[in-house]
Amino acid sequence: ALEYEGYQTIDAHHKIEAMLWRFQGHALLVWAFWPVLVALQSTVPALRCSPETGFSNLMLGVLALVVLHHAAAESRAWASAKALLTRPELTVLHQLGVLRRRRALVLLGILEDFDIYSSLNFPFLAFVCDAHVHGRWLRSWAPVPLMGQNFVRMLEYLRFWGVSGLLVAAVVLSALMSFFRLRFQECRRADLLHPQANVASGKQSQVFSADAPRLDGEQFFVLARWAETALMPSVAGLCEEMGEQRRWVYDAKDRTGGALAATKARQSLVFGWDTFDRVK
Repeated sequence: ALEYEGYQTIDAHHKIEAMLWRFQGHALLVWAFWPVLVALQSTVPALRCSPETGFSNLMLGVLALVVLHHAAAESRAWASAKALLTRPELTVLHQLGVLRRRRALVLLGILEDFDIYSSLNFPFLAFVCDAHVHGRWLRSWAPVPLMGQNFVRMLEYLRFWGVSGLLVAAVVLSALMSFFRLRFQECRRADLLHPQANVASGKQSQVFSADAPRLDGEQFFVLARWAETALMPSVAGLCEEMGEQRRWVYDAKDRTGGALAATKARQSLVFGWDTFDRVK
């Protein structure tokens, strides 16, 4: 099916596939490849961070490559998202300031990359600083009323780096769960993937149906959640605004004669023109 743009048509199927490819690639890079690479610091001395020198130069080099991948993936995903819109819709988004906010949101996404990198490395940095941090941390919990001593006994075994590692692992697992839920549930529910299965079962997707060329609001919201998982707030904002715009569809009411017939019926009811014509 085709999404109309001005007087031309584009293939929405390939545009959506291109967007999902960029989203999934960067999401897996950040939430799967990065944690594994950071975990290798415990076995590879060249990757370890230290209190004296900080993060390894090799890891900072990997961070720079991830940022470059983010910029390239965001640029192509943004172009694919704009290609799904008509020219009047782009004009409306420009008037609302959605397109103008892109630069600031791209910078925000890159800062999120730095934030996740520092969060993933924090437990390992806490581990190498454990001799200086652990005792002070326990003493800070001791004066807490009621539960202070119980927490001290529990944290004495978990230690500061262990607790921070558990919290970071929970964040990574929640992001991976969101990724797989989008991949295997939300995309299928919104008919963004595997349209041939719907055609074979007699359930033609609205995205690929020739009778309904427009993407609806729910499908744009699913794309926005994909962009948020991939740390691309610029694309997420664009898709969310389009999801709000696509919630409202113009209904010409052709079956009842359209707006002209509704106007005539209202005038007949107010002025009694039908009754006057019958009397005449």
